[in-house]
Amino acid sequence: MRGGGASRSDNLGKYVIFLLTAILLNTGSNILYKFSSLSANRATSAILMASGLLLGVANVLLYTLSIRGNKLSVAYPIFSAGSLIAVFLSSFTLFKETVAAKDMLGVVAIAVGIAMIA
Repeated sequence: MRGGGASRSDNLGKYVIFLLTAILLNTGSNILYKFSSLSANRATSAILMASGLLLGVANVLLYTLSIRGNKLSVAYPIFSAGSLIAVFLSSFTLFKETVAAKDMLGVVAIAVGIAMIA
């Protein structure tokens, strides 16, 4: 691009990073909510919930930035499905939740769907 400005692909990369970071923050926020719900200590539970809310605010800010440079029709499904997959993986790795074969098949189908629209 003339004038030393960033190219379209450079800008698109920035918006993709915003979107992926928003997915991670959304996942982190949900993990903190789950830990909050499991805590027997009210103060700890409140701190975990407040931390989850802060991550949620950061998530919204970065998601909003991401859709400046991405089509909403692409960004939203990637955000939603990416968050779902990340929370799903976190649920059985961190919280030892049981996962049925049909659940795994569903996550694979979602991942394929993301790949198709990305």
